[in-house]
Amino acid sequence: MTRSRARTTLIVLAGQAVQGRAATRLTAPHTPAGAAERAPDAWPGCDAWFGPAADGGFWALGLAEPDPRLLLGVPMSTDTTGAIQRKRLLDARLTVRDLPQLRYVDTAADAHAVAAAAPHTRCAATLRRIAKAPVS
Repeated sequence: MTRSRARTTLIVLAGQAVQGRAATRLTAPHTPAGAAERAPDAWPGCDAWFGPAADGGFWALGLAEPDPRLLLGVPMSTDTTGAIQRKRLLDARLTVRDLPQLRYVDTAADAHAVAAAAPHTRCAATLRRIAKAPVS
């Protein structure tokens, strides 16, 4: 399957689907800047790219040819969501490339762990600002 830069890319990032660009990195704030935008061009001959989450889910899914059937019916918010989604891509005979595993931010503990691992991110700066805020 050939691709061009003009071809639409479906990107599901942090639970949001958009066409042609990445969604805001709210739940994976330590995602490398520009990773989602570069991914379709970074792996020629790739049909999909997958970003597993440490909790068993996934933080990113890019498809060169958008097809909702690849996502419909995949159980969400389980410790096997990512494995099931990745298997669905492979079963569809797609060439899948992996992004780094990241910790998805669902809880305050997740946010603190991510901030500690990536102290120069907006997530870390926000947590530092919150910690200094007076409690009323």
